[in-house]
Amino acid sequence: MTKQKFSPDIYANIKLYPSSEGGKTQPINDGFGCPAKVGEDFFDCRIYLEDGSVQPGASRKNTPIKFLSPELVKPLLKTGDSFFLWESKIFGEAVVAEILF
Repeated sequence: MTKQKFSPDIYANIKLYPSSEGGKTQPINDGFGCPAKVGEDFFDCRIYLEDGSVQPGASRKNTPIKFLSPELVKPLLKTGDSFFLWESKIFGEAVVAEILF
């Protein structure tokens, strides 16, 4: 495994919805960026998948996520909280497994 060139803010268990249920039609790859819907607010984030991609309908545990404005989202998250992944619509969800910031 290559050494990460960033420090993730959280690790989350992510689940992408199947395409047939409104999810994306393409997989997400390393460095994929999208807004995270936390409560009623949206925060840009990057999802890191060093060892491949996640297909629609699949799940991935302990996924590193970096927020572009961590100081704004940090007070809103705690371990076990869930949030949504959004790109023109909600296409997946995530549960905070570990907070690093």
